Amino acid sequence: MNRKRLIGSGMILAAAVLLSCTEQKTKLTAEPSNEVLGVTGDTDKKFYDELIAINAPGGLQLPPPVKDYTNWQSVNAGLASMLIPPGWKIHDQEGTGPEDRIRSVGVVSAAEDIYVELRIIQDSDSNYMQTVMNHAQSDYSMSKQRLAEGVVLGFQPMVLDGTVGKVEIMNQFGREKNEDGSPTFRMIIWGGRWEKDGSIDKVEFQATFAQNRYKEFAPVVSNILSTIKTSKGKRAGISNQ
Repeated sequence: MNRKRLIGSGMILAAAVLLSCTEQKTKLTAEPSNEVLGVTGDTDKKFYDELIAINAPGGLQLPPPVKDYTNWQSVNAGLASMLIPPGWKIHDQEGTGPEDRIRSVGVVSAAEDIYVELRIIQDSDSNYMQTVMNHAQSDYSMSKQRLAEGVVLGFQPMVLDGTVGKVEIMNQFGREKNEDGSPTFRMIIWGGRWEKDGSIDKVEFQATFAQNRYKEFAPVVSNILSTIKTSKGKRAGISNQ
C-alpha cells in the first residue's frame, strides 16, 4: 500500500465531505460511555520514550485530552474503534465484513464542519521483516525534516492502546493556499501500528476542518484520539449497524 497515495486520497475525500456534506441514511448504533479511558500504560510509555529519544516533539502541538466522554458513542473500523461526541454521525464506511483487509468509518459533527476518519489496514507491513518499532522509528524520524521544509506545522509521538505512531499537524497537501488563493483545510493525522499473532496491523486517523478553526477543534480531536482502541481493546467488537 502506497502511504502517500492513501493519505492523499484521504485528504481529497475529507475535503469533498466538508465542501458538500449531505445527509446520510446510515444509522449509528453505539454504546454511550461515561468512562474516562486510561491510555498510558508501561508498554505505551516504553514505546513513547523510544520515539522521544529520536526527536523531541516540534512545532504546533495538540493540547492534552480533557477526557470527558459523557454521552459519547462508539464507532468502529474493524479492528479499531473510537468514541465520538454527542450529535456526531457516520458519513461513510468502507469494508463491512471480517474478510475486508481495509476498513474505515468517516464521521462528521452535528454542524458538519469537521470530518474525522478512522481506517484500519490488516497485515499491512508484515512482509518487510521489521518490527512495529522499526516502522514507527522510521516514520517518526522523517517528521523533523518535514517540519523544517514546511510540509507539516508540528509533530509529536503518540502511543495509544499499545499502538505506536506519531501525530502530524499540517495544511492540506502541505500548503497554506490552493491555486485559486483560497485557504486549504487544516489536518490532524495520526498513524500507528501494533502486532498481534505475528501480524502487523496499521490504523490511521485523520481529522479535517477549516484552517482558522484549529484552536476550536484541536481539543475535540485530541479527546477523540485518546479514545482509540485496537483489537486488544474491549470495544473492538462493536459494529456500526
